[in-house]
Amino acid sequence: YSCNDTAQNWGTNNVSFFIDSTYPVWSNNKTAPETLVVYNPNANYRFNITYTDNLGLDYVNFTFNSVVYQTIMGGLIINTTNNVTDLSAGDYTYNWIGCDDLVNCNTTNDMTYTVQKANTTSWLFINNNRANLNITYGNIISLYSNTTNLTVTIYVNGVNYTNNFSGLIGVGYYNVTTINAGNVNYTSSSETYWLNVTQKGTQIVMTAKGTRGNVVA
Repeated sequence: YSCNDTAQNWGTNNVSFFIDSTYPVWSNNKTAPETLVVYNPNANYRFNITYTDNLGLDYVNFTFNSVVYQTIMGGLIINTTNNVTDLSAGDYTYNWIGCDDLVNCNTTNDMTYTVQKANTTSWLFINNNRANLNITYGNIISLYSNTTNLTVTIYVNGVNYTNNFSGLIGVGYYNVTTINAGNVNYTSSSETYWLNVTQKGTQIVMTAKGTRGNVVA
């Protein structure tokens, strides 16, 4: 640059300017546990990344499901971890952005973290056995079901029956099914058996010429 005073005395000097156009670089993008994890109540999920810059970083932002978590830290390297707790089953979008002091920023691509539904298993017991049953009318029938998570409902030919039912069921052929309907975090499950209630035989006593005998019909 050059300058002069009112007496027209001139002076010159050279000044060098450095323009930082180098973007921060990210690495070690890791999750623990990795994506496609099975739902677990109150579980903790760790997201980690490292940003480096030639002159100095200003901040790193972690955006998870539209919620921004910010780490402000000076230095040439920022290694940051963010924890997210108790995720429901589903797909979540997240990314990172790191910026230096001159607002040169580098953003990762959008990534997806998936929490899968946890499986359920349901069991149906007819007279304490997990099996089809043939029985004569007049005998007590018990229906009971259980499941690994949530609750179950017993249906007899589509009609809702009380769990731990014990009593008589009329003559007929019945589809007995227990169903766990599942929810956002758990899969559905069911089990089906068949109940055949037959008519009880009747006994007729006949007397012919003084002789007494039984005829079963």
